[in-house]
Amino acid sequence: MFPPHWVPKIFLCGFTEGMDEGLSNTPLKAFAICLIVACGLHGNNTHHSPPGRKHMFAIRLEGSCMAKRKAANGEGTVFFRKRDRKWVCEIIVGRDPTTGKKQVIRFAHERKAEVSAWRVQKLAELRQGNLVAKPSEQTVQEFMEHWISTTLVHEVKPSTVNLYREMLRYYIGPGLGKVPLAKLTPQMVAAFYHKLMSDGLSPRSTQIVHACLRRALQQAVDWQLIPKNPVAAVKKPRSEQKEFTALTPEQVKRFLDAARESRLHALFTLAVLTGMRLGELLGLRWQDVDLDKGTITVAQILERVGSSFRFNSPKTKASRRTFELPAACIQALRRWRREQAEERMRVGPAWAHPELVFTTTLGTPLSHWNVTKRDFRAVLEKAGLPRIRFHDLRHTAATLMLDQGVPVHVVSRVLGHASVTVTLQVYAHVLEQKKKEAARAIDEFLAAHGE
Repeated sequence: MFPPHWVPKIFLCGFTEGMDEGLSNTPLKAFAICLIVACGLHGNNTHHSPPGRKHMFAIRLEGSCMAKRKAANGEGTVFFRKRDRKWVCEIIVGRDPTTGKKQVIRFAHERKAEVSAWRVQKLAELRQGNLVAKPSEQTVQEFMEHWISTTLVHEVKPSTVNLYREMLRYYIGPGLGKVPLAKLTPQMVAAFYHKLMSDGLSPRSTQIVHACLRRALQQAVDWQLIPKNPVAAVKKPRSEQKEFTALTPEQVKRFLDAARESRLHALFTLAVLTGMRLGELLGLRWQDVDLDKGTITVAQILERVGSSFRFNSPKTKASRRTFELPAACIQALRRWRREQAEERMRVGPAWAHPELVFTTTLGTPLSHWNVTKRDFRAVLEKAGLPRIRFHDLRHTAATLMLDQGVPVHVVSRVLGHASVTVTLQVYAHVLEQKKKEAARAIDEFLAAHGE
């Protein structure tokens, strides 16, 4: 079967191979080594070596473990490590998000049964998504700062990035920032929410914190820094029904009368009669206003980003809308266009934004703070009205439209709600009152006809 000069070599190879299992470091093995060397098996005599065996001796001397027998993909590898006489299991659990290298976990034990049990347990955890190679040593604060500055800035608008930074600075950082990312639990998150609301933070603001934290930690899961998102197991804080103040028709008249003496009279008229948001009004361009057709298109907003401002597109498809204007709004805009033209002539080429409908006296964008805290409050005070939020003008417009019998779906479109459902939820009490009025109207009709 083999050439005669192979037989002693093959015999000795098999002999020492068997000794590897139980005769390590014995005189008998030393004797075998000498015989192998004498026979020329160890050396450069590769011409006469049995196929595939020429480096066997070197492997047996230098190797510290048996050859690994690879299991099926995703099943791990079990082998015997001779240097410490232990069975070892290796499982690939993923790849490093930065280097792309395989991430491996290992377990060693004298008993193969223990290693097999560990392998079964870890493979089950891996399939359930509960296993990572090396849990992150970062704190929540460190991870979120890195994630916001390197990843989030490329995914969302600057105003959203600023919101996340504010949530981290004022709430998440002080509450959970020092907690190691890998040790954050659902119980800790739930207790954190409870403390926020106990300290006076509104449910709505707590919901925003929840959304920020959940998104951030989901990224940590995707990067295989933690096995599961602890925030996903915590229910979103329930928000209370929003309370708002809507001006009565008589108060609206007083408000409009007082606003006529304000430089921003057209802005306040649009706000209280159409329900446009402040950012939509400050970003409004003349090219989006058609006074001949009596329509307006919301195509741009001015959003606040920290201490600066930025023009952007409306956040949702529903927010980008075109609707007809009441006659009072058309009249106010015509008057304002003449007044603004006079201001531009006085300033000349230095006028910064000729395309904007509402600007400062130098043509620069208006400040959200100045409009709401200074100009708006001045009009309220002049009209003798209670101090309300600027956003309550939006609620006032919606209430006026519903009171006048404007269909809900039309009101929803004018306001730029994502769906009619939103309008129904926000103004449920107004619609309930309309139902009662409808019932009384039917009763009056029947009474008038002798029913």
